[in-house]
Amino acid sequence: MRAETVTAVDISRAALASAWLNYRLRGIAVELVLGDFAATLGHRRFDVVLANPPYVPSPDGPHARGRACA
Repeated sequence: MRAETVTAVDISRAALASAWLNYRLRGIAVELVLGDFAATLGHRRFDVVLANPPYVPSPDGPHARGRACA
C-alpha cells in the first residue's frame, strides 16, 4: 500500500536536507516543511501521523547504554 501524498515536518534544517536528498535519490515526491508540527501545519488533517521523538536524558534513573537508551 502506498500513500497518495506524504508531508514531512521537522524543526531541523539538517534533518530536512537529509530527507530531501534521500527522497530525491529514490524519486519519491514529498512535501518537506520546516517548523513545529502544530504551529506550521495549523488545522490540516492527516490520515496517519508517525513520529520519531527525540531521545531526552532523564535526570534520575540509571544511565543506560546502547540499545537500552532507546
